[in-house]
Amino acid sequence: MKRVYIALIVVIILAAVVAGAFMMTPKPQITFRSMEVTSISLLKTDLNVTMSILNTYPVGGVVENVTFTLYYPGPGGDEVLGYGTGGGFMVPPGVNQEFSLPVTIDNLALIQAGFRLITQEEVKIRVKGSATLSVEGVIFTLPFDQTPVVTLPSGSRA
Repeated sequence: MKRVYIALIVVIILAAVVAGAFMMTPKPQITFRSMEVTSISLLKTDLNVTMSILNTYPVGGVVENVTFTLYYPGPGGDEVLGYGTGGGFMVPPGVNQEFSLPVTIDNLALIQAGFRLITQEEVKIRVKGSATLSVEGVIFTLPFDQTPVVTLPSGSRA
């Protein structure tokens, strides 16, 4: 009976140490990397949005779900450009893992953002969303909100 109590105490101490290690480790970070046009039709444009996740934990995990919205600055505030979603990929420990997600954009919104890009030579695209990371059965929600600047290449301005 005494061994059962000692084993139980050891298990509780180990669980507390593991939980403390996760609490002291900085949360993983998601960073916007780039956007690339993959196809254009009369009504819509398809993009690949590349992001990366830095897994700061000492064990690997699975990004179960990523959802985000792309916005561009309109006259009355942020206007929706498109939505992206994906998931189901592995993130090794201590690695900055890149992943790409498809986004379909209505061409009217793209034309409005593009007009701003041509007239101002740059436009800020806001990327706002969250990811769900599962590490050893523990689920972490990782919100992100970034505003990268998209510019025209130097030789393409009129």
